[in-house]
Amino acid sequence: MVRQEDEAALQQLSFEGLAGREPEPIVVEHCIVTSEPIYVKQKKGAVWECAVHAPPDLFHQEQDDTYQLHATAYAVEAKKKRLRPGDVVTATGALTIQHIALQNGTTQEIKHLAVSDLVVVSRASRKTVTVYEAKQKKQ
Repeated sequence: MVRQEDEAALQQLSFEGLAGREPEPIVVEHCIVTSEPIYVKQKKGAVWECAVHAPPDLFHQEQDDTYQLHATAYAVEAKKKRLRPGDVVTATGALTIQHIALQNGTTQEIKHLAVSDLVVVSRASRKTVTVYEAKQKKQ
């Protein structure tokens, strides 16, 4: 039992400021899609993943990064973009960086971007060659 004199000395701590803050969304412009996007339907929604490379350009000369794009809430919209390797996109989302310790003592940095928006800047050429068309060109 706490006496009234000791009660003034006791204080209840609040949890303000302890909650994780959402990372600031970033925009990565003119990324080149390097791998075929993967779309998986799950019981509660879907998951979309893709890898892109952001080469240096005139305005971002220090940029030369590879990003792993992930989408859950935006997965259906991302799939509708029908991205293929070679397409150029602008991605907006929350960035998280994962550090992996390798056996040789170095660490590798993987940048994950939780996508909230994708804009297709340009498309790579789409080649549709059926078996019939391929045989006709050989003759």
